Amino acid sequence: MKFVLMFAIVASLAAASESTPRVQTWSGLSFGMTKEEVKIALKGHNVTITDEKNDSLALSGDMGPAEGGAYLDFSADDHKLRLIKLTFNYGLPPEDRPATDRGSAEEQYGACQAEISRVGEDESIRRVAKVAIITRKYLERYGRPFVTQQGRIPGDSADTVSNSGWDLDIIHNEMWAYGVNWLWREHGQQVKFGGYLICRGAGITVEYSLEDPGF
Repeated sequence: MKFVLMFAIVASLAAASESTPRVQTWSGLSFGMTKEEVKIALKGHNVTITDEKNDSLALSGDMGPAEGGAYLDFSADDHKLRLIKLTFNYGLPPEDRPATDRGSAEEQYGACQAEISRVGEDESIRRVAKVAIITRKYLERYGRPFVTQQGRIPGDSADTVSNSGWDLDIIHNEMWAYGVNWLWREHGQQVKFGGYLICRGAGITVEYSLEDPGF
């Protein structure tokens, strides 16, 4: 009886420890790591912890493709790493941007053009260029997205991606007109990529999580 009880306890502990699978992800981390394991793994990286809560860490510094920020979320059930979100923001925070979502299309366009003029053409080009560089890096790393939820993918045909086609004009036109919202899947994880150009602001978010078969 004692043997059966002990076996049941060991089995339940083993199942609990594997409730978040160990899948390698961004910057050498793995889903399923504890917060302390993550902190140890990040030592030597050019990142700083800017905020820490029971089930989350916020970072700033070198995110790989560029300087930016990161939010790491740990499961409330087993306190293991389950989600990483990178942000690259070139422009003012959303609350400081002008209200350009009201009025006619012409009025919205005029408001954005006024903001771009105020920032200056050189700064606007610099921000678009930063977004273009990060986008190229992700296309080179992962290839054609598994799912294109929004935004056209430049290429020689609908089934190929031409990374060299991502020049400033294409980046500007695609993200200004549509925004992009892509998904890649690789080795048990999924990578969601979102890019936008709003008036004088440009930015990218990249979310790493365990693969969702039903997505």
